[in-house]
Amino acid sequence: MEFMIAKGAPDACGTGCDSWIAAEGRIVPGTPARLRAVLDKLGKRNLPIFFASPGGKTNEGLEIGRMLRQRRMTAGIGRAVLANCMPAKSLSDCGKELREKPDNEATLWTKDVGCNSACAYAILGAVKREIAPTALIGVHAPHFDDSALGQSTSQRQRDLFARAAEKGFQRHILAYLAEMKIDRALLDLSLQTKFEHAYFLTRAEMFDLGIDRREPVGAGWHFGYQPIPAVGNAASAVLRIEANGGTAAKRIVLILSCGSRQRGNFTLSALQQVASSSDRPANELRVSAGKIGVTLTPANSFLAWHKNDLFEIRQRSATLGMAWTLLGASAVTVAEWPVAEPGTRRDQSDAPRAQYSIPGERAPEVLKTLIAYCTQ
Repeated sequence: MEFMIAKGAPDACGTGCDSWIAAEGRIVPGTPARLRAVLDKLGKRNLPIFFASPGGKTNEGLEIGRMLRQRRMTAGIGRAVLANCMPAKSLSDCGKELREKPDNEATLWTKDVGCNSACAYAILGAVKREIAPTALIGVHAPHFDDSALGQSTSQRQRDLFARAAEKGFQRHILAYLAEMKIDRALLDLSLQTKFEHAYFLTRAEMFDLGIDRREPVGAGWHFGYQPIPAVGNAASAVLRIEANGGTAAKRIVLILSCGSRQRGNFTLSALQQVASSSDRPANELRVSAGKIGVTLTPANSFLAWHKNDLFEIRQRSATLGMAWTLLGASAVTVAEWPVAEPGTRRDQSDAPRAQYSIPGERAPEVLKTLIAYCTQ
């Protein structure tokens, strides 16, 4: 990871902020020492730090986090690029040009910039975390390298090593999360996502976990790995339905995926949070954009754990046209109806039991990513 002091226009990195520490690249064994040297050189100047990192060494990420906490720093996610360079040139080229001319004016770029894996733990150490609506925090399960065991090591011994390493990792992370006052559910989300993938937190999850407790923004569709059998990477949207008094009563999650990755072959999944296996929702869900939509009924539904909560899952096949319709609309409506009696048609004058809306924010970008993933 490389560090530099970037200086931009007034309020470039927030109200009253024109300078920040740019921290970009992988977290490796020497990274904490390099950051400490930068902070020591700054002395009493307490600049915010903005990360852009795919991750790296977990222990070093935790060390960075504790350093931020000790110095009571503010952190965010973004890349420092040369001012007035984009869109004429690429993000990578504009970042490189700024490093070649560090005294030039910089711009903080947050769109689709990630702080993943070990970086996600590092940023938790800041006393104030301000994550831009367009920035990403990605988590996944750890990878344990057993190459040092030697070729003569049996598979049983390797399995015992992996289990012991995972238990040690969990104890280590849980202690750190408690220290930083972050909900332990973040670890559950990580462990449910394979090392080869990344799960990107939604704004609501950042709020619930205690990462960024400002007013949740950026609700709508997101693209990322979903730890559900035969789903994988997919477009998803979360509805948080509040009970009286503001207490979260339940969640409905919509997922548009292409598990088989066949051109034009999609699946629409609706997940409804339930308290127990006997507490299945007696409703029909109508997911629509304008006059076009699909109804998901309790028939052939099944139960599964998703992000540490129990959900009833309903699925229907969807065409490419339906994917374009749902992710191309300014808003998608999710309506709850009573279950219709077999052979009967619902009276068009009836009103749904409840109705919710998913804004189309980020939907065009998510659609583009989903189509590219499903047709490559």
